[in-house]
Amino acid sequence: MGNAHICLIEDSELQMFKLKAILVRLGYTVTGNSSTVNLILSDVIMPEMNGIELVRKLKTNPATAQIPILLLTATAEMKDKIAGLQAGADEYLLKTVSPTELELRIQALLSRKIGKGGTLSQSVSRTIAVFSLRGGVGTTTIAVNLSIALPRDTGGQVILWVLYSARWP
Repeated sequence: MGNAHICLIEDSELQMFKLKAILVRLGYTVTGNSSTVNLILSDVIMPEMNGIELVRKLKTNPATAQIPILLLTATAEMKDKIAGLQAGADEYLLKTVSPTELELRIQALLSRKIGKGGTLSQSVSRTIAVFSLRGGVGTTTIAVNLSIALPRDTGGQVILWVLYSARWP
């Protein structure tokens, strides 16, 4: 997840310095510009436009609608959290969040795969095991045929692992 670009929007210089130090230590590039970023981390209470209004504006703009947004606030009011999430924020945390939790929340948001056109999609995978208790019953043939048929039917990709165990007489 390192080397991702995070746009940090914060009106307090002290808080900005603390957050930037944490993010840079974690290997992220921190910027104040919202173009070409992988995640936006914004304060909620700001003088000109609050974070909830900012989320609404960003989520209605096709160029920024798919960028994950994490809101940080000093207030623990449930109504504010609900308003932020309803506006389209992906996460809403108190500023008293530990650096470890902040790191894990950012990693979770960034783990979404960025597909063609900049759209976010959750990576989904499934494991199918084909095995037999006895050798020579066509298990490999079934596994190979399944790995050929699945991409054709689902449009996905398949990794085929064939494991053989040595048998002792």
